[in-house]
Amino acid sequence: MADSCKHLKLEALIEDKKHPRDFFRRGRVRVKLRNEDGTFANPEITSRKKLLQEVCKLVPHHVLRTKEAQEQMQQKLQAQQTQKAASGSKSKSQSKKGKKKK
Repeated sequence: MADSCKHLKLEALIEDKKHPRDFFRRGRVRVKLRNEDGTFANPEITSRKKLLQEVCKLVPHHVLRTKEAQEQMQQKLQAQQTQKAASGSKSKSQSKKGKKKK
């Protein structure tokens, strides 16, 4: 959303406000719609509703929404999963400790 606001030539600030159960979500985005003198920063966007409509138009064309970017993300996730699986199998065999049965 902040990238879309920059594309629309609006100042955007991402606040790191998180909920403990939702730690993957970054927080909120604050957008400056008006300049100090009271004029709109982008004359086409005069309200929050119009801002959200313009951002919605830009989301499908965002860089991270392309097929190449999605394929790269999937490859990274697969590599991480294989690393975790390899390290997980080693740790299971090494961590077998406990009482011996008589």
